[in-house]
Amino acid sequence: MEKNLTLAPILKNNQQISLDHVKSVITQMMKTILTWEERNRQRKVLSTLSDYELRDIGISRTNAIVEANKPFWKE
Repeated sequence: MEKNLTLAPILKNNQQISLDHVKSVITQMMKTILTWEERNRQRKVLSTLSDYELRDIGISRTNAIVEANKPFWKE
């Protein structure tokens, strides 16, 4: 099995990228996507909580609305 992947049409000066690097980049991308999905799910749930439930976890309705309205890519 070849250890280096050549992407000559994409890279300048015929550089090579190792398969390990490609795997690492793809793994990091997947982790980011999973984080975004989880964040989006949690914000949707937060937006459905009652005032009682929000008080129970120590979050005001205003803070819950602000958090729930954030885009999934923002922390």
